[in-house]
Amino acid sequence: MKNRAILSRMGAKVPTKRKEKKAPPVVKKEIVMVDPETEEVFATFDSLDDAIEKQGLNRPNLIGAVKNGNKYKGMLWKEA
Repeated sequence: MKNRAILSRMGAKVPTKRKEKKAPPVVKKEIVMVDPETEEVFATFDSLDDAIEKQGLNRPNLIGAVKNGNKYKGMLWKEA
């Protein structure tokens, strides 16, 4: 008997090949650091990761500031 026949008699499932899921493309958006009082742009960063590296920031806090429009480290953070 072949392996498939033996497996079917045992009631086992025949292993199937899994389809590989492709990750969606990552969209990098510019992040802008703005003074909250004068609305003056202090710095522009190419991406969120770039801002974190250059300013030494905490990722979850920065993401929350960008999404909610809150201050973080005394500045407003926005997507450009």
